[in-house]
Amino acid sequence: MAAGDLLDDTAVHSISVTFDEAEYDAMIEAYQSSSDKEWISATVTVDGETYENVGLRLKGNSSLRSLSGRGGPAGPGGEVSAEDPETLPWLIKFDKFVDGQDHDGVEELVIRSNVTETALNEAVALDLMELAGLASQQAVATTFSVNDSDAVLRLAVEHPDDEWVERVFGTDGSLYKAESTGDYSYRGDDAAEYEEVFDLESGDDETLEHLTAFLEFINESDDTTFAAELPSWLDVDAFATYLAMQDLVDNFDDIDGPGNNSYLYYDPSTDQMTVVPWDLNLAFGVMGGTPATDGTQAGGGQAGAPVMPGGQAGGQAGGPAGGGRPGGFGRSNVL
Repeated sequence: MAAGDLLDDTAVHSISVTFDEAEYDAMIEAYQSSSDKEWISATVTVDGETYENVGLRLKGNSSLRSLSGRGGPAGPGGEVSAEDPETLPWLIKFDKFVDGQDHDGVEELVIRSNVTETALNEAVALDLMELAGLASQQAVATTFSVNDSDAVLRLAVEHPDDEWVERVFGTDGSLYKAESTGDYSYRGDDAAEYEEVFDLESGDDETLEHLTAFLEFINESDDTTFAAELPSWLDVDAFATYLAMQDLVDNFDDIDGPGNNSYLYYDPSTDQMTVVPWDLNLAFGVMGGTPATDGTQAGGGQAGAPVMPGGQAGGQAGGPAGGGRPGGFGRSNVL
């Protein structure tokens, strides 16, 4: 397949990865001992085009549960093992060690750990997000092999980065990603206070000026101010669509649940934040490696969520709390 077609979802692509086994073993040991996801260098071939010194690291949290050695049920991709690296979830970063390196304009690519080789839930959910007019990512099917292993069928999803922002938004704004342990509480205007909470994925807002101003507004404004001024801070139409679509695809693992599987994009042309959907591998009720069969899922309410004046902290654990403003903006207090 010719270069330039990586995001063509009408064909099955091919990705092979090779790396030093000792570096891989050290990376696995670091993750199992401290949960750190360290980078290693790899040679990556995509549809016949080879790239040297590509960044590679583990990707995910719940999907790595069975690899962590800390017990608990398997993640949404089922059991994964260090003995079978072709089944692990990966983040491929072409420009991690080589500035400007990309494949077909794609700088970062996520290799998902599928529930089954024929799992379509995330790909379908991403297509639905795009059809609803939301900023979304492209997903393609690919064969995937590691160090000359047998190839397995995986889902590859573009990872939001500078190139993605330019293509999707067409403006030079800032893209923020909540960490897995992060929330949407206001910690003051010092960027250092958010080092373990948010990452700046794109843009030059190193002081997190726009993010902290937004967090201050949603946490510390009174009810009247919040209701009156929210549309000037947030693209509320896109956010309402986002919430509706998360319910439509039965995805509890969103900003209204744990709160970390989304991005915030600051658009300088509108001076607004936009909520960007991300990580839909639990869509359509998939949890613990299998689809839900009774229409229910584990609650995803966010601990330590900020509380709206006159309300209670909420989330999707047991349904939204009336009037509460959870760490991921509860439905009941925004719409």
